[in-house]
Amino acid sequence: MLGNETTQRANRRGVMTRFEYVAIFYGIVVAMAIETVLASLHRLIAAGKRVRWHWMAPATAVNASLVTLAQFWILWGDRDQWTGNFSFFQFLPFGISLFFMFLSAAATLPDEVGAEGVDLKVFYFHNRKHYWGLVAAYFAYNILLNFISLARSGPTDIWFHNLRWLVGDFVALGIAVPLIFFRAYWVHVIGIAMALAALLFFLNSIQLS
Repeated sequence: MLGNETTQRANRRGVMTRFEYVAIFYGIVVAMAIETVLASLHRLIAAGKRVRWHWMAPATAVNASLVTLAQFWILWGDRDQWTGNFSFFQFLPFGISLFFMFLSAAATLPDEVGAEGVDLKVFYFHNRKHYWGLVAAYFAYNILLNFISLARSGPTDIWFHNLRWLVGDFVALGIAVPLIFFRAYWVHVIGIAMALAALLFFLNSIQLS
């Protein structure tokens, strides 16, 4: 209720709310992340026969893009929580989380296709520690922020409302870590399938009013 009243007062005065300021920054990072994935995909398609296609790298690109869009969707759903006063250093951890998100998306596909071409299966397994390491870092960092918030403010109504995102972070971290250390093909088939299935499940649970 307090968040709604604050937003309504700000709208009546014609000034931007705290959420709107944050959403501008978030929107820029989201757009950059999606643009990076699409630009890499475009280069792969344009390279034609120089690319030996394999499904794993594009699947991680889809996963990273959906995570990026989901976080923007979640931010909008939680817009009424952006109340009170915030210093730059209170905002900074949130910004760092976005940097991890962007780097994860940027790591999914090759940055360029050389004259010798690229094998996406070879690329994926060579790149797996880089990509899944960033994914694990992103979700581990979100978990850390969540528990810092819990330690500072206690189990508030907002914390319980966001508990499902904490569960999702643990699920994602549990999927990502084994994929860093195990190279077996079947492990990555199962891991990527689980990552996409879990993500779609959580996306379906987000209902905005």
